[in-house]
Amino acid sequence: MKWKSVRKVIGEKQVQMLCLQETKRKDIVDGVCYALWWSNDIRWLMKLSMNMAGGLLSMWKKDAFGLEDSFMGKDI
Repeated sequence: MKWKSVRKVIGEKQVQMLCLQETKRKDIVDGVCYALWWSNDIRWLMKLSMNMAGGLLSMWKKDAFGLEDSFMGKDI
């Protein structure tokens, strides 16, 4: 249900960048991100959840932002 709500907001508000925390996702693939955004014209990075902790997903439109660098710390 939450993913459906996020998808609705992306479509209605013409979102350029989206950051979700506490996703609880153990994995994610391109198709999930493309379906969530309604398009494959995006880029994304994900820090997967560990047990019941966290999970961070950042998604953005390719024509609005460019990624220059990224860093993810070690899992504890």
